[in-house]
Amino acid sequence: MLRVTLLAPCSPPDGNVLSLFPAVYSRVTVTRGTSEWVAKAASDRAGDVELRVQATDAAPGGSVKLAGTIRGAAKHMPEILANLPAWESTINFGTDGRTTVSGFALGAQSTTVNAGMDGVGAGDITLSNGSGASCRGASFSWTLAPAP
Repeated sequence: MLRVTLLAPCSPPDGNVLSLFPAVYSRVTVTRGTSEWVAKAASDRAGDVELRVQATDAAPGGSVKLAGTIRGAAKHMPEILANLPAWESTINFGTDGRTTVSGFALGAQSTTVNAGMDGVGAGDITLSNGSGASCRGASFSWTLAPAP
């Protein structure tokens, strides 16, 4: 599961925060190549997002520093968070590969239940909903982890 949250204030035109909620939870398929991890949208319903990260250095506690890029669009999939009210959101990272990410890969250890990746990103991104409302931003947080 890929979670992305826009780190900029978005004011929905109708005043309903769920109409332009700045978070997306989307299913992705993660593969490990020789030099990078690639997370791609698991279906058309998830969008066409592609996150690519490489290990850049070792970090404290057995974690690994990461750097990479993200492109395409990630669509929110409400069934991932079935206990919350559903919302419709898409975050578009563009197609030019200039939206960057950095973060850490964390292994399953006594302090974490599951392995995963977590970090921040920067670039020209757009949050939108199915009703035509949108908001632009330049920074976001991201997590790659098993679905809850």
